[in-house]
Amino acid sequence: MDFTLESEIDELRARVRAFIDTEILPLEADRANYDRHENIALPVLAKKRALAKDHGLWAPQAPQDRGGL
Repeated sequence: MDFTLESEIDELRARVRAFIDTEILPLEADRANYDRHENIALPVLAKKRALAKDHGLWAPQAPQDRGGL
């Protein structure tokens, strides 16, 4: 059985991995990004959501006609 990913899927996997490594993990490590309930503060979250959309990584489970990947 061959578990090799198709090139377009592997490229998407690499893009998601890079985004998580450069944008999400550092964000989570900085306590200044959290609100008083220990959630990511909404203004910070809004910026990361917009960035994910700009990178074409928003809502992979949703259909494209609804703004998904």
